[in-house]
Amino acid sequence: MVNLFQLPQSIARELRKCSEAHGREGMSLADTVEYLWINMEDRTQESADLPDPDDARVLTQDEWLNVIDEAAALGVHCLVAFVGKSLSRHPDIWPICQWAQGAHGMMVGIHTSANSFAENYLQQLQQLNLAQMCLFVSKPLVDSLGHLQQRGINICAASVTEEDHTPPCDMPKCMVCVDRHGHLYTCGLVLGQQQFCLGSVLEGHIEDILNDEELPREVPVRPEGCNCDACPPVMAERVAKTSNLAG
Repeated sequence: MVNLFQLPQSIARELRKCSEAHGREGMSLADTVEYLWINMEDRTQESADLPDPDDARVLTQDEWLNVIDEAAALGVHCLVAFVGKSLSRHPDIWPICQWAQGAHGMMVGIHTSANSFAENYLQQLQQLNLAQMCLFVSKPLVDSLGHLQQRGINICAASVTEEDHTPPCDMPKCMVCVDRHGHLYTCGLVLGQQQFCLGSVLEGHIEDILNDEELPREVPVRPEGCNCDACPPVMAERVAKTSNLAG
């Protein structure tokens, strides 16, 4: 079978070799990024203050794939995508995840507030590299979705509590968050908060935006009504612990 990702995989490997060869000297702000957090659903924070008209421009599939490419070039190895209550609303999630895994070898997490999954979506999930994929759901649902784990689909609680971490938080320094309109944020916690909007992927490269030292890369306090559910660094650690326990 022809590997459609062979060329991009080879390019990615060579880029990593070049990066390693030059060491970490002269590391820029963008070089600290390890996680990509994307929000494909409408904003969930009621406190969001950026305008979002019904006809607001949303990223196309190709633009999402470009976001993946740019993030991978910075060293991102983990993608978490929020799709809201319905996977059917976001068919682009499948090529996005496939590209992240196949072209860049990323660990992929799909965060959803759905409480059940139709068979056709389970089959699409199973088309992904399940060894590098996890479905993040609300904590009460984890036990009831045990049948998905029997099909090889990893399930993990998305809830982030104060025991996991509390502001002030410096985790945004290791991640980049992009909403469905292409706005770049400090992290998903402040999605829609204008004071934490870094720019737009439609107007500049992610690396250039992140290297602007004047932009906010920390969250001093947790905005009222917001939560850290499915925070990529926390999820990556949780999945790793779960895997170790299972092993």
